[in-house]
Amino acid sequence: MTAATRRAALDHHVTGAIPPVTEDDARSDREWFAGHPDRRFRARPGDSGLWLIRRRPQGADPDVYLRTFARAVVTREDSDRALAALWYGAAYPSWPPEKVQGAARKAVKKGRKP
Repeated sequence: MTAATRRAALDHHVTGAIPPVTEDDARSDREWFAGHPDRRFRARPGDSGLWLIRRRPQGADPDVYLRTFARAVVTREDSDRALAALWYGAAYPSWPPEKVQGAARKAVKKGRKP
């Protein structure tokens, strides 16, 4: 562990800030989505919480991965539908539940191939 990584971990522990995304984490996300090309959302356990990752295809360019972190979230369902709702709820905590559910439904529907 480098000094910068230790400092980031300490900052996270003290302030409750979002933990850093390591290159290993980023590589793991890319590899997971490459092995699951039909999926748009992933949940990955993290430092005292759950990373929620949304894959946004960019056509011919590399995909973009939007990550948000949720503490105290437990999920037993590993589907885009369930994870989309968790992702939107964590990314936009001020949104009312109806807006979160609507955005999640739209994101999953948009990800389906006709």
